[in-house]
Amino acid sequence: MAKSIQFKNSNNENIYPYALLKEFVLYNDNAGSNGTITLSDNVSNYKYVEIFYYKYYTSNDKGYNHSVKVYNPNEKTVSLVFAYKSSDTSMQIGGASIEIKGKSITWKSNGGINFGENHFNLFSNAETKITRVVGYK
Repeated sequence: MAKSIQFKNSNNENIYPYALLKEFVLYNDNAGSNGTITLSDNVSNYKYVEIFYYKYYTSNDKGYNHSVKVYNPNEKTVSLVFAYKSSDTSMQIGGASIEIKGKSITWKSNGGINFGENHFNLFSNAETKITRVVGYK
């Protein structure tokens, strides 16, 4: 079922009463995927898509949740980026690069850095997974 979004100004007044966008779920998987994702519809049919993803942390915790909005999403390469404090003395920054084209999302690369007071290392698997893609038109 599609949901409507109405744009409002700071006084809660409708900005464009005729400019309603409807929300369509194109992909939904609570476990997430970091493989090729097949969407239920072609992204060229949407004004923008929102991609929900997380950085896997432990087997009991999905970790850190994020989203990114992509306008005119067809044939775009997008970065899924995260940053978080992994301990009292460590920080991790990383992400993935994906390509959106037609009805698919393809992973290009992922990785990041883990650094702290006495260490610095690169990693090639950022363990980033997409859980949901929503299209708006």
